Amino acid sequence: MNTRPIEIRDLNPWWVAAAFVCGCVAVVLISPIRVLVAATLITFAGLLAFHTRRYRRTGARAASVSVGLAIPALPLSVLHLVDSL
Repeated sequence: MNTRPIEIRDLNPWWVAAAFVCGCVAVVLISPIRVLVAATLITFAGLLAFHTRRYRRTGARAASVSVGLAIPALPLSVLHLVDSL
């Protein structure tokens, strides 16, 4: 595996924007913590796929989607956890 690590320029802004909109809807419909867990799992799958030559673009798209989902889910999950104390 002689591939380079993922960088910010590998993320596609259109996929991030679309996932951000979906993430905003998802945190309203389901728990923000569940959306954050889903974003984390997509991140790990995307990073694993990114380091293969065949699925490099798919891995970059998955990483873009996970970033877009995490943007609304992270602050709302922190507020949800602080409010539960």
